[in-house]
Amino acid sequence: MREEERDIGIRSYGDEIDGFDDALPIDEAMNGRVIAPRPIPKIKPLGQNLRQLAMNLVIGSILYLLCLAVAAHGLRRMVDVLQTNVHELPLPGVEKMAEYQGFSDLDLAHFASTLLFVAACITWSRLISEAKGYGTVVQERRKRPFVFVLYLTIALILIAVDALVFYAGLASQGGSWNETPWYVPVGCTMLYLAGIAGWEVFKHDFQYSDSV
Repeated sequence: MREEERDIGIRSYGDEIDGFDDALPIDEAMNGRVIAPRPIPKIKPLGQNLRQLAMNLVIGSILYLLCLAVAAHGLRRMVDVLQTNVHELPLPGVEKMAEYQGFSDLDLAHFASTLLFVAACITWSRLISEAKGYGTVVQERRKRPFVFVLYLTIALILIAVDALVFYAGLASQGGSWNETPWYVPVGCTMLYLAGIAGWEVFKHDFQYSDSV
């Protein structure tokens, strides 16, 4: 009798353990597959963080200067109102910027290209995160397909606009640039996009390397 009671207790205890599987996140739209938890970034040593910061400053500065010089020029060609200088805006105190060399050349295209650069970097970072399975949009694409298509469409439009503006800035340059073949500005535009994507991959890999 005691052995039967012991066997019944072991079976009931095993049933309770099986219920622990419910604690894992399950994606019902993916045939009950377990969702991989997002890795927790591990705290890096101070030296690695400083080197990473220095490389981000160098790479980010180069890409931003390219965007500020080329993309801003393309925006001026595409939208005439962006040629307006900042010191000409109806804001108190901005007219004094015309008295300083460098600041007098700032126009709305510089600010628009900066916003476009930030938006492109955020978009690439989110795409890379989703591609590696760390995001939530791809995991729920079957459960909420409209949201997935909406996010993907917005991301592709932002990248396409960034590429179009950069290409317009290259193609509209005067001098000997107009004599180059058509594929040269296209190739430079692709290199620019690859540079932003590679930079975001570099930052993402460092963030989640040796993750917990």
